[in-house]
Amino acid sequence: MNRGILFLAVIWTLTTSVFADVIHAKPSKLPAPQDSVFETPNAPDPAPRETDAGRWVIPLREVMQRTYDVAGQKSEWVLGTSILGSPELPAKSLGIGSLSKRYPSKLAGIYTTRLSYDASTLALNGENGILFEERHGIPVDTPITDVNWERGAFEGNALRLEFRRLITDSVTLDLGVSSHSDMLSKPYEYQPVTHSPFFALGRDSTQIPFGGRNIAMNSMHLQPIVTWRFGYGKAFVKINYLSLDNADNTTHKVLLDTLDPTARNFQTDPYRIIIESRTYGGGVEFYPIKDLTLGTEIHYGNHEIELRNLSKIIKGSDTTYNENGLRSITTSYYDTSKVRNYETILGNFDIRYSSFLNPRIRFEYEFLNTEESGHEKTKQKFYQDREIGYAEVSDTLFGKALFRVQAGMQRNSSLLDSVEFAPAFSIDGTYLLPHDLMASASYRHDNKFPDVTQLKLVETGRVAFPNENLKHEVRDRVTANLVWQKRDVFYGLGLRYEHANNLIKPHWAIAGRIDSTSSYDDINDVTISEVTDSVQSAFRYENLDHAHTLDWLMQVGFRLGNWKFYLERGQKMTRTKLIDTPSLYYKGSIHWQNRFVKDRLGVSVRVDFQWFNNRYDCTINEKGEPELVSLKKYLAMDFEARMQILSFELYNRIENFNHSIYAPESGYTPEGLRFAYGIVWTFGN
Repeated sequence: MNRGILFLAVIWTLTTSVFADVIHAKPSKLPAPQDSVFETPNAPDPAPRETDAGRWVIPLREVMQRTYDVAGQKSEWVLGTSILGSPELPAKSLGIGSLSKRYPSKLAGIYTTRLSYDASTLALNGENGILFEERHGIPVDTPITDVNWERGAFEGNALRLEFRRLITDSVTLDLGVSSHSDMLSKPYEYQPVTHSPFFALGRDSTQIPFGGRNIAMNSMHLQPIVTWRFGYGKAFVKINYLSLDNADNTTHKVLLDTLDPTARNFQTDPYRIIIESRTYGGGVEFYPIKDLTLGTEIHYGNHEIELRNLSKIIKGSDTTYNENGLRSITTSYYDTSKVRNYETILGNFDIRYSSFLNPRIRFEYEFLNTEESGHEKTKQKFYQDREIGYAEVSDTLFGKALFRVQAGMQRNSSLLDSVEFAPAFSIDGTYLLPHDLMASASYRHDNKFPDVTQLKLVETGRVAFPNENLKHEVRDRVTANLVWQKRDVFYGLGLRYEHANNLIKPHWAIAGRIDSTSSYDDINDVTISEVTDSVQSAFRYENLDHAHTLDWLMQVGFRLGNWKFYLERGQKMTRTKLIDTPSLYYKGSIHWQNRFVKDRLGVSVRVDFQWFNNRYDCTINEKGEPELVSLKKYLAMDFEARMQILSFELYNRIENFNHSIYAPESGYTPEGLRFAYGIVWTFGN
């Protein structure tokens, strides 16, 4: 703590010359046809529309999308080489905090809009940065209906609808719809001749995905928002309805056929994730006097999650002897189906005054009630609540220096009947230098408290075991960047240092190995006790006392005529040994666009790519024992071509254009080349 205060003082001294921009969400607007190019050379261009919410982060520095199956199925956001976790949407977006941690389907099927990333702001659940959506409720001159339909692999369909109109002169309706379907989980197999060209690239038959299994998806997300503007403020009401019935693969190892190394065998069938989520929210802002804004929101949600056909994981065994001395072993298993219900109450209160230093006070809270039941219908109930309050000042000085300072306190009322308080603060700034240079720096000190899933809930689909003795993470994040930017050329260099006390990880990731030593002295059968303890101990959450990483980041982007090129590279310089975290990544884009026929016909071609480095994961082998597996590096490359005529647009996508075997986590065999096509139609009345 003393070190953190000292470092804060140093950073505060540096802010006489280095300040940071306060990153706001982009203004809400309907994407114009082919508007995805030439915004700036310092990032990949944002796509006009996306049916897969995970892909919205492609234009954001360091943020990547890790895909588990086809677009719209399970995916997650990851932050380059960071050890502090992933960024998240604000809790109010879907009425639940830590979305991708509490929903086992992660980002599957959700509706969202273009995203902006704020890496240094303080957040309620200690997220590693917040992804803000576009603002809703902006009045439009004419009603707008924007429809995007996409046909994908395995007879998959995706639909995205965005509708905006004025109901009256002061009332605006925003409606967002996202739907995905691919009803069946089924094996697939390629003809060997399809892969012949790849042998010339140094691959052998064991590296080519001749066979695998896609996982089913069926989801619908509706999000209507009504905004009313009146004389001294505005008010809104919002509903989220998410219905999802998806399949997922278990943690078990996918086995190679000893006779045919191109075939892959699954030890378990997919399990089902069924989610029915309904959230209702409302808020109001008042402007009682000039430059003063008072605002408050409250959101209530009920999120019912049913897990079916879970894999059988040994819970324990009981050894008995009859009168003849014969031994009998009874083995018990964790539930293979369960129902989990989250009841959430979220809210915030905000005071802002637009004047010198723009002072602001913000308070956020979340009450989370969790109920779980299994085969025996015994219900477990857990209650926890969290709050964060902080004061903020931010301003622009002399037209060149921008800064923001946040300081406050986090509170956690644990389901273990303990209450903890911890300080949190951040400071960031940007300074515009001569010769088209810009320097920026930031420092964030915050805390991440263990969640109910880490303290109490056993996961037997994607295996994870709780630990009631977990301590909260105490984290520091420091960045420094220097960039040079002209209209058509951009170059940037950056450093990022992260440090965490009590970093929460599974035991296998902390130990860097598998330890099968039994701790069950009261079980006589050695084989079962070793297997049982191995699985439970390997996948149990634990704390790593001290973890740190120092990474460096390089960006380069430039435009040549109708072409735009962008490349980003991040790599660790020194780090605590963490075998589950990649030490290197690449991200980039090549984009060409032009317009013809007196500007009526637009043509766009682009390739986006993400390169993920080697890392380790833990799986369950054919003996029922945990086993470390190396996830090989892979290049995820996607191609897209669009043709736009007036308000009508056609596009074609080739996903996994590199045709490499994705390695998101153990148990998955994402298919190779995937084709998708779609139409976009915008109605302006």
